[in-house]
Amino acid sequence: MTDERERSRDLARTALERATEGVEPQTAPLLDAVPAMLAESLRRRREQAEGDAVVRVCRRAIPRLAAAAAVLVALSTALVLIGGRSVSAVSSSWDDVLVAGDSVSDELLLGSMLDAESER
Repeated sequence: MTDERERSRDLARTALERATEGVEPQTAPLLDAVPAMLAESLRRRREQAEGDAVVRVCRRAIPRLAAAAAVLVALSTALVLIGGRSVSAVSSSWDDVLVAGDSVSDELLLGSMLDAESER
């Protein structure tokens, strides 16, 4: 068993010696690439800083926009509850639209749907 270990160690040693024979490390390409690597690093830092600025603006703006939306919803709900106005009657019918070429309004569509519901 020790013979086998020694043989495998000898084989590994021989293989490593062969792999390193005549090989000198080439550092010139690595040194030539350093300025390009530094420039890329700076570019990535700038991009990250710009992205961070957008995130900061969004963090400030989104809660304010949400608060404004909540205020508008509250005001519109209050106006509907206090105002108590009824929806005006449909000003035109499908025949008027087809004959006169009037534009289709929301009231016409809503009125048509309500009429269809009441006929059932």
